Amino acid sequence: MKKTHLPYQITVAWSEIDASFEARVPALKGCIAYGDTPEKAVKEVKIAAELWLEAVKKNGFSAPAADTALARLSALAPVLNLSAVAR
Repeated sequence: MKKTHLPYQITVAWSEIDASFEARVPALKGCIAYGDTPEKAVKEVKIAAELWLEAVKKNGFSAPAADTALARLSALAPVLNLSAVAR
């Protein structure tokens, strides 16, 4: 498996049920991993995301559009005054 930059948001939260940190890639439905530390959870979810994307490609589907802060801000540009936000 090759290392690639994942253009998707990763969220991390403590899971009381699993007694570990849970990392998710919201753009990739069901892409969740766990770890004893936030760093380990992120490392594991990056591996899971790469496998998720490989499976999608192998089965002839397209990957979801990139989910980056810049893309989200750009989409909101018509309604935001980005100069004011930057200040």
